[in-house]
Amino acid sequence: MKSEENSPLTKTSNSREKLPKESPFWDIFMYFPTRKKSTSMQNKKWLNLSVHIIKVFIYGILFCTVLCSGLISKFIVIFALSQLKDEKSIQFCDYYSEYQQELGARISKKGKIIWTWYIISMFLIPECLTIFQAIWHFLFCRKTKFPAKQTIIILFVLETLHSIGVALLIFYSLPQLNSVDVAAISTCVCFIPTFLNLFIQHHKYIRETKIFVVVLACNVLALIAQGSGIILYPLLNFIQDPLTWILPISLLLSSSRWWYNYISHYSYCGFINLLAKNKTDLLNNCHVLQGYIALWKCLIFISSTIMILTFKKIHIQEVFEFIWQSEYNIELIEMSNNKIIDTVTDTSYISLFSFLLQVFCALLMYQAAKFAYQTQMHKFGFALPISLITPGTILLIMIFCALRKENSCILHDLIPDYLFFNAPKYDNITGFLLNWRIWCWIIWWLSQIWITVQLWLGENEKLAPIEKIFYNSNYDTLLIDQFLGLNKRKHENFHTAKEEESSDSIMEFEMCNSNKIYDLNNADSILSKNNIINKRNAHVPQIYACATMWHENKQEMSELIGSILRLDKDQCAMKVTQKYYNISIKDYYELETHVIFDDAFCCMHGCIRSCDHKENETQVNEYVATFIETMQESIKSLGILDIPPIKYPTPYGGQLVWNLPGKTRLTVHLKDKNKIRHRKRWSQVMYMYYLLGYRFMNSSIDFDTKELMAENTYILTLDGDVDFQPAAVKALIDLMKKDKELGGACGRIHPIGKGPMIWFQKFEYAVGHWLQKSTEHTIGSVLCSPGCFSLFRAKALMQHNVIAKYATRSTEPKHYIQYDQGEDRWLCTLILQAGCKIEYCAASDAYTHAPKSFEEFYIQRRRWIPSTMANIFDLLETSKETRKLNNNISWPYIAYQWILTGSTIIGPSFIYLMMVGAFVTCFQLDNWLSFWLNSITIFLIAAKVTTILYSLVMIIVLVGIIIQIAADGFIAPNALLFFIVIGQFTITALLHPQELSCLPNAVIYYITVPSMYMLLIIFSIFNLHNITWGTRESKLQKQASDKQNTKVQKSEQEGTITNKMKFSFFNLCGCKTYKHKNSKELEKYLEFIHTSISEINIRLKHIESTLELNNISKNNIEEKKNDQNKIYDEVQVSEHLDTNIDSETETSEHSCTSDHQDDPNYVINPHWIQDQHLKNGKIDFLSYAEEEFWRQLIEKYLYPIEIDMEKQQKITEGLINIRNEYLLKFFIINIIFIMAIFLLQINKDILYIQWPFAIEYNITYTNDHSYEVINIIFVHLARRYKHLEPIGCLFIVAFVFILLIQFLAMLSHRFKTFIHVLANVKLSLPCFKKVIRNKKKLLSNNLIYILMAFDICFNKRNVSNDLVTSTHAKNIAEGLQSAIENHTINDLRNRSESTLKKRRTIRDLIEDTQNSLKRPSNFEVLFNKKLRDKSGFNKTMSLRIPRDVLEAFEQRRSNILTEHKLRSQNNVSDIEEITN
Repeated sequence: MKSEENSPLTKTSNSREKLPKESPFWDIFMYFPTRKKSTSMQNKKWLNLSVHIIKVFIYGILFCTVLCSGLISKFIVIFALSQLKDEKSIQFCDYYSEYQQELGARISKKGKIIWTWYIISMFLIPECLTIFQAIWHFLFCRKTKFPAKQTIIILFVLETLHSIGVALLIFYSLPQLNSVDVAAISTCVCFIPTFLNLFIQHHKYIRETKIFVVVLACNVLALIAQGSGIILYPLLNFIQDPLTWILPISLLLSSSRWWYNYISHYSYCGFINLLAKNKTDLLNNCHVLQGYIALWKCLIFISSTIMILTFKKIHIQEVFEFIWQSEYNIELIEMSNNKIIDTVTDTSYISLFSFLLQVFCALLMYQAAKFAYQTQMHKFGFALPISLITPGTILLIMIFCALRKENSCILHDLIPDYLFFNAPKYDNITGFLLNWRIWCWIIWWLSQIWITVQLWLGENEKLAPIEKIFYNSNYDTLLIDQFLGLNKRKHENFHTAKEEESSDSIMEFEMCNSNKIYDLNNADSILSKNNIINKRNAHVPQIYACATMWHENKQEMSELIGSILRLDKDQCAMKVTQKYYNISIKDYYELETHVIFDDAFCCMHGCIRSCDHKENETQVNEYVATFIETMQESIKSLGILDIPPIKYPTPYGGQLVWNLPGKTRLTVHLKDKNKIRHRKRWSQVMYMYYLLGYRFMNSSIDFDTKELMAENTYILTLDGDVDFQPAAVKALIDLMKKDKELGGACGRIHPIGKGPMIWFQKFEYAVGHWLQKSTEHTIGSVLCSPGCFSLFRAKALMQHNVIAKYATRSTEPKHYIQYDQGEDRWLCTLILQAGCKIEYCAASDAYTHAPKSFEEFYIQRRRWIPSTMANIFDLLETSKETRKLNNNISWPYIAYQWILTGSTIIGPSFIYLMMVGAFVTCFQLDNWLSFWLNSITIFLIAAKVTTILYSLVMIIVLVGIIIQIAADGFIAPNALLFFIVIGQFTITALLHPQELSCLPNAVIYYITVPSMYMLLIIFSIFNLHNITWGTRESKLQKQASDKQNTKVQKSEQEGTITNKMKFSFFNLCGCKTYKHKNSKELEKYLEFIHTSISEINIRLKHIESTLELNNISKNNIEEKKNDQNKIYDEVQVSEHLDTNIDSETETSEHSCTSDHQDDPNYVINPHWIQDQHLKNGKIDFLSYAEEEFWRQLIEKYLYPIEIDMEKQQKITEGLINIRNEYLLKFFIINIIFIMAIFLLQINKDILYIQWPFAIEYNITYTNDHSYEVINIIFVHLARRYKHLEPIGCLFIVAFVFILLIQFLAMLSHRFKTFIHVLANVKLSLPCFKKVIRNKKKLLSNNLIYILMAFDICFNKRNVSNDLVTSTHAKNIAEGLQSAIENHTINDLRNRSESTLKKRRTIRDLIEDTQNSLKRPSNFEVLFNKKLRDKSGFNKTMSLRIPRDVLEAFEQRRSNILTEHKLRSQNNVSDIEEITN
């Protein structure tokens, strides 16, 4: 019996699996077929190597980008501040020797005001970007709830103080310092964050007091260092200045912005806890509020700056008078008496160029920071270079000052001769090094490194959005390095979560490896431990892989099974690695697979259609038998013992349950169309209600845990022929982890096969994903996530109006088009209307079989096109309501969909006109003649012939375009459109190097454009009323249908004769006799009855033992026994009852399921259980609760639909009316468009738009003979513009606009995919191994690892523990898979090649027979064997992981075993004390 555990995500069986029967001794000859790799398993070494090389270069580029952009940005800010110093003069460079004396240069008041405005603009640019983002969210996104008023007031006050402090610091305090001191003192804006750190309760170090003391001491030292810069430095430098206090105040106010990043809920101070509550209220990231704050900051900053300038005796009129100017005067003065000698006008626009360069570098640095953290390249790519910016800036300024001091004209080509820094005054390098300032700079810089330690430490998600990287989504250009360091989110709970995971995993290890150690009487402790495990499991992704199958062939089944087994092996490898080394792997997931087989049964007597035999006299059909055979072959090919499935009779048919080699469960649901509704949509409803309704919601877990589990539970929808790798699933999970509001994600689908139709579909799929899906992903949401390979979040599916509406039966004619013809698109429409987003992941590849024949392709698209249009119109009609719920659906996105829909409708007419024009150009035909010739071609009946004819026509079109380009020039509208389309496809293909092979298929795509975008649409509309599936029909069923009709007629004739000769005694007794042709059939029937009774007895004994083990009350035991005895009695009585089933269908909904329940044998031992393909499998039974669930689900949602001829007739008439209505609208719209464009083109000399670029010149010569002496020649030059018809011109403009949007969106999506690919690549190059080996030496030079060093010293832990990371554990899991796969491949290769090397046939046969009986039963045995084989495992892993890392893992393993042994001994001694 299937037992139900507390967790809804696991489903186990207590039944013992029956091993397969051994083959007879004489059956020892073996056949090893050639193992063909599926498309997803093709060797991609060149691609992987290229990506690794690219990542190495990206590391270097990222380091240089951050360092150089940061240096330039800070360098320019300090250079601009140097121009604001009062009465500042520098040595003038008389490069051209115009003056005979040494002069100084001083900037005028106008110049200072101009530089001030450029500095203000540097501050305003990021704030303006924030304002624009807020406006976008206000107009196009769902309104977010504002925080509480108290929180808003605190936020506004602190942001106001920050703006005032920055204005004072930039425009008053820093210009008075020399440039080196400006770079150094900027590190002292961390005082308030350092002060707040003192009040944070470091709860993660409570158990380790010494570490807590070290952290506290470091914080105190950092606070003292920051305080020395704020207080001590101004006092020593401005002793006689009465405004010395402005610098400390400005530094304090400037550091007030980052309070929220240094506030924790674990604080001893009440005020800090109050701020922490306000911080929690700000976590919703209200963009509109940030826009208001940015606008307020701009006003405060400008106002504060104007007040400071007024204080410096600059009038307000002068401030605004020079706001848009760039030229100003430079005063040349004598160095001795400051007498003005001359004035020079600055026309170099150095201030403007400095402003543009600084803004660009700051933005580049900010984007590089996001890129580094999203790709997890932040330590070397961002944290290290940003830490070097301040000392690098100081060094750079010192070098510039030293060079200019030696020669004032040495920087003539780089900096204007009259502008430079406020140079410090040092006599020599010795005096500089001995000065007290340099030691203060080092201390301040180290304190900044300590307070921004979050740049280095903490775990960061792959592809993390900006909100998870920084607290503020904007940046500050004036203090870019300090801002990014202080704004980086601190991971407060990182250590705590890590410790909890460690303790949980240890507890789980002990529970799995020790028996009866814990005190079972302590129920509270067990519940608390279960809650901890549930909380931890709630964050682990749970994947339900659900595949729908129907009539797939063996090759298609093998690809699906191979994909499932690879996923199973990947999960098992990570699970074994986690358990073996007691470490958590980030990419770990739980897996359970379900395969839903539609129409899985057939009559055991060979009937194809409805027959008079009993409903349960069925057997599995040929497709299920093929699946079972393919499953056995696939498992055997892995070197694993093939264990037959457990058979479960169910109310809807049956289940076959495999325990896969990785110990995950594969459940195959066999649907009987006579008991449950068939087709794909109802199969999806079936597993959604089962997994999310019965299994998930029926659990006893608390609501908070369920909420977390719903966020991390996913349904992976698959088709029966899909082929994919585990990396593709992980890529989809990465997107889900990135955005918790994401409802679904789809991958890149590649059609596989051969032939012209496959070639066409390869390019069609490529263009659809490259441009259409990437555009939808970028500007809104993907409209359709294909059911062949998509991942859906359980929380999104469980929302109102999703599953419940998806399970509704079609009642109106339009429902059959929208609901049943394109179920995947309709499900996505419901998810979008519920408020969730669907994204496209180009890094996730899946391969599926596409229609190979022309007819099958047309039939498939006949279903897809009407359902697509129906769902799009449904979304457009409800766009107003959808935009209120869905933050990703905006009116620009809706407008884009309207344009695409309109172009689809009038697309056939545009293609028709294109062919008309080509005929006119190529054959010099009359416009009307060409028009009617193409009209005749449209109405040809044979689509194949028409497609061939149109292919020839497209060649004519291509020739016509070339001729027209030659005649009109390269800048004519048609030529530009042609080059734009070709260029876009070519560039797009080049940006997808892995799919570059699709580009040659564009030729097939081009010549079939009329057929696929004109004839196919017309064909779909003409067949709108046809709602049959049409594809994957059974050939046997088609061939046997006619034979069955004749067979039924003959049986009816024979039946009328035999019925008259029957004796009526048995009818009077009300029972049915079973006639047997021979003794073998009688023996089989008696054996069938015997096995049924024996299975029931086993079932009763199992129930009794289960109830006793679980200490269930005697009353419940008696009730269960009575229920089972009742079933047993009913089975005995059923042998004497007449159970002949009437072949006529019932009309009521309830009676449809009651027929199933009338025969008690259908849930005990139906005929298909004894099928020859399932003989070795053990039989088990569903629990009563699950069985009742299936009955209720079938009764409410999935009862077979009975055919009501009257309703069916109405539906048919309604579909025909819809077909006629849409056909009429379609032709009217296209005819109007064709006639309008055609007539305008004929009369374009009257009504036209001039094309200004393609100009024709007509030159004529005339002779004037009026003069006898001189012959005058007159030259007439006439200019003629190309004429365009207005409507066609607008259509071209709209088409080009759509292409531009798609191209830009594709570029954006390509960049995101590039980030995703880099984030998944782990480098294992020799240089990186060396870095890892020298990690201890490198980290000792960096202060940020002081905590780690003290931790090691005080606790006497081995440094090798730091090498045990989740990344290395993941590499070990991948290495285990590769080792097992290589072992299997080598084994098969050796077997196939053994006869070529040595002819030891008899010995090889005996050894192979013996080895086949010693196969391991699962992957865990193989993985553990590999892990315990130290020498072989280390040799295998040496190419992936450094040797010292492997040694660290082995040390960790030995420590775990030692701790476990001690704990076990202590537990045993405690039990002995309790018993004594």
